[in-house]
Amino acid sequence: MESFTGKIEPMGMSIFMQGSHQLVDDGGETIVILQADGDVDLNKFVQKKVKVSGTVESTVEAGGKILNVSAVEAL
Repeated sequence: MESFTGKIEPMGMSIFMQGSHQLVDDGGETIVILQADGDVDLNKFVQKKVKVSGTVESTVEAGGKILNVSAVEAL
């Protein structure tokens, strides 16, 4: 399991339809794409600083990472 810290933002539509949200740093740069796993509701944490944990996989789009979020902790 891996963890990342940042702010959750909704993600625009992707032609590959991977992820629903993204985790961004203080400068607005994407850290990782997020996909909720199980009962996790990422919408409850939009625009909030959080620590997300889960399993990382490569995205269909070259060079990207997607985190299957199993836990979210507000900071």
